Amino acid sequence: MRPDSLPSRIVAAFARTSPVFRPSGDGAVRRSWWRAWTRTSPSFARSSSFIGPGLDLHHAAFVFANLTHADLTRANLTGANLVLANLTHANLTEANLTGARLASARLISVNLTGAILTEARLTNANLTGANLTKARLTNANLTSANLTDTTLIGAELTGAVWNEQTRWPTAEWTERLHASSERLQDGRLQIRVWGSSNNAVVHA
Repeated sequence: MRPDSLPSRIVAAFARTSPVFRPSGDGAVRRSWWRAWTRTSPSFARSSSFIGPGLDLHHAAFVFANLTHADLTRANLTGANLVLANLTHANLTEANLTGARLASARLISVNLTGAILTEARLTNANLTGANLTKARLTNANLTSANLTDTTLIGAELTGAVWNEQTRWPTAEWTERLHASSERLQDGRLQIRVWGSSNNAVVHA
């Protein structure tokens, strides 16, 4: 990792504010420091000077992290653990969240335009007011997720799993998704085919 790279700058900033934290010196910085960093100094998590677009954070641990207003545009968050993280008002435009764990995460008014959420786990996530325009939620787990006032124009929902506790933007959304889903053995529902042609008719 280059000394002038953005991750290096974040590590250096955290080291200055928390003397007990020191990088290993071998250039291999563990991603677990993100969790400790955001818990110890949550104000840094809102600083656009340190969190910026295009970061490679695949399989990073952000459990309970405070990432409100963070700029994660085009970030690689594949397989990241964001359970119970607070991403309110964060910018995740075109971010790759394939397989990310977002159970019980706060995604209120988050911008997920064009984001990839294939097989993302969004159980009990709060997506109120989120912008999911043209987002890919193929095979995502939306069990008990709250999508109230969410924009889903052009979103791909084929294979997404949901249940009766999942809150869709409108009653019309719920009705049409019922008609486009099949009941699974555990009682949940899985959307058969849902793409841009469906969203042209039903949108929030």
